Amino acid sequence: MSTNPISHATPEEYLERERLSDERHEYLYGEIVAMARPWPAHGVIVNNVAFGLRARLESQGCRVFTESLRISVGWGKLISYPDVVLQCGEPAWVDDKRDTLTNPKFVVEVVSPSTADYDRGTKAYLYRMLSSMSEYLLIHPEPIEIHHWRRLPANTWEVVTITDIDAIIHFASLDCDMAVSEIYKDIDRYR
Repeated sequence: MSTNPISHATPEEYLERERLSDERHEYLYGEIVAMARPWPAHGVIVNNVAFGLRARLESQGCRVFTESLRISVGWGKLISYPDVVLQCGEPAWVDDKRDTLTNPKFVVEVVSPSTADYDRGTKAYLYRMLSSMSEYLLIHPEPIEIHHWRRLPANTWEVVTITDIDAIIHFASLDCDMAVSEIYKDIDRYR
């Protein structure tokens, strides 16, 4: 995501404009900001994670979305397009258009050099404000580095950094595991 706002708007104005736009933008505290264009390695990781989660969780009533579903965090704070969104149970929408979710369970962002600080800082903080959120995965394509945030029973958050390709990540709230090698599968071909 670029750090330069395109314009200022209310959340309602942003959604109205975004629904008509061919390009995607995020909304952050009243500013509309253009999103960075993804690159092939980014897409490989997004697809690997989405496919892995879908295979493990569809039977539990969870739905996996990639880059197409907006989520809203605290009306007027953040409206974004996470790379992967896992929604379980009954979806809650901001309005009757049913295109902006307010209750994701699990979010994944694949970072680029231009978005790393924002994704790790402001965005991670805002995502953790959602009471529906149980885990947040922040993935760096190169080098291997994954920040796994998870909500603890006392409603606090823990973050673990994984840099080992042979590691297994346990998603406690989803009761499943995913190998880091699965997340990075075929990535070398697209760097």
